[in-house]
Amino acid sequence: MTPEEIAEEQIELIKSAQKTAFQKEYTALDQKKELPQHSKLLALNLSLNEDSLLRSDRRLKYAEFIFHDTRYPIILPRKNWITKLIVKYYHEDANHGGTNYVLASLSSKYWINSAREEIREWENECNKCKRRKTLPTTQIMAPIPRERLIPLRAFAHTAADYGGPFITIQGRGKHRMKRYLCLFKRVLLREQFTLKWCSH
Repeated sequence: MTPEEIAEEQIELIKSAQKTAFQKEYTALDQKKELPQHSKLLALNLSLNEDSLLRSDRRLKYAEFIFHDTRYPIILPRKNWITKLIVKYYHEDANHGGTNYVLASLSSKYWINSAREEIREWENECNKCKRRKTLPTTQIMAPIPRERLIPLRAFAHTAADYGGPFITIQGRGKHRMKRYLCLFKRVLLREQFTLKWCSH
């Protein structure tokens, strides 16, 4: 399909969605009658353009330096599959950006009732956004051992002692070295002895 054919099909799909969601408003404008007083779109100053699309008049009629779609944004119905696809396109085009960024991009051409909620609904369905927003799990720490909770003074159950020097032979060349003995003793549940040799 050519770009012109794609644009025409897009207009037809949006027109069909508008006729279904805003049937009373569309019929009233098509017959050049006043909008129903209870209509939710009454404050948007609706109008039908040459493509028979519902658009909003933003009072930018004489702002010729602005694109036509920005001056007269297309009205999109809430909770419609066409709206969902358009939001999905702008969301992915923004590289899964934030709600405000996608809303600013959408506002350059479309007007959606409760647009933020519509964008957030798609963000909740987007798998890539779900992975980005997933929080790491927190590990539940085990209780502190009983031995570490007993109030003890420093060196209450620990002792140290030194001995030496001792003359030792190192290797086959019978190289003599002085060595010292350091003895640590710790008693908690059972006696434990640790021997360390210190070279001099």
